[in-house]
Amino acid sequence: MATKHYDLIVVGLGIMGAATAWQASQKKASVLALEVGGPSHREGSSHGATRIFRQAYWEGKDYLQLLRLADAGWRELEHQSNIKLRASTGGIFIGPKSTSVVAGSLETARLGGIQHEHLSADDIRCKFPQFAVFSDMEAVFEPGAYPVFAEESRLQMLNEAVKNGAHLMYGIQVSEFITKHTNPIIKTMSREKISGSALVICAGAWTKDLLPELQSFIKPHWVPIHWFQPRPKSDTLFNETAFPVFLYEDKLGALLYGFPSGLSSERGVKIGFHNRQHVPWNPGQNPPDIKIFANEIANSIENIFPELYPNPRDSRWCIYTMSKDESFVIDKSKSHSKIFFASVCSGHGFKFAPAIGKIMTELGLGLALSADIAHFGISRFHSR
Repeated sequence: MATKHYDLIVVGLGIMGAATAWQASQKKASVLALEVGGPSHREGSSHGATRIFRQAYWEGKDYLQLLRLADAGWRELEHQSNIKLRASTGGIFIGPKSTSVVAGSLETARLGGIQHEHLSADDIRCKFPQFAVFSDMEAVFEPGAYPVFAEESRLQMLNEAVKNGAHLMYGIQVSEFITKHTNPIIKTMSREKISGSALVICAGAWTKDLLPELQSFIKPHWVPIHWFQPRPKSDTLFNETAFPVFLYEDKLGALLYGFPSGLSSERGVKIGFHNRQHVPWNPGQNPPDIKIFANEIANSIENIFPELYPNPRDSRWCIYTMSKDESFVIDKSKSHSKIFFASVCSGHGFKFAPAIGKIMTELGLGLALSADIAHFGISRFHSR
């Protein structure tokens, strides 16, 4: 017999769990959120100083509703916490003509009425001389794109959730879900049982272990991120007033992303591959030596950014939890009608956190949904 009951239990307090706890607490629901690590552990996908927010989304129009919700959510969080959580850099998305990044960004910007500029190669050279581009390249510049201060934003979500009455518990490992009752029950490793009118699982790379039904659809990867030093007298080219957040697709299909320097205590210009250097992740297993990945990105930096030293000054690992089609997985568990899951975000989900937290709250509390999530259901894999 469960000794405690909550309207909503959230498992996992990375960015998606934190966003769900925050959003649910604003509905005056009784909320319990559990995390196996500590408040600022760095073993998941939500640590690090910055993430990109953009709405001219090359990945497609299916994300537009969530993007609008998320933008409003980041602004709401910033207002509530009274702390700067974003920077006004704009964003540029560069690639050869008609490749996925530029063509997709243009299409979504036009469909969504998103303010943007369509830039030629000459325009790029004139406005953003930091980038080396070929004559057959073009770009979309979105002035409303911005970097989100990632770790600070997650902590502010948790602060707001606690302020609103949510209970957060750390160092709690879930051993199983008991699904034979009307209300699902969580059993912890300490044998405590807690019931919820609904459960929301936002456990990132660990989601497939908590919900075995997802095992074949989720593959977590280690992915390195690197920092680069500007050459002498080039520092001002890469600060937040001159250098936008960016995506850059080269002729071979490698997609790089990055941020200006000076946004945090992290030193240098932060750049990584989105679709390269993925290493399979398994719990308890250490990644390979990150230095072996330096040469590949150094070659790209040398070709794209002549005013950066090509060898990374620092490199660290993050985790991408990938779905088969690199889109999100947001749905209801087949084990119980009141167990929901999210946060399989394939390396591009952080920016959506306020929106996904809102949707998961609405699912858990039985409210009307603020956005259509049919595109992100698990059934799409079965139909294929």
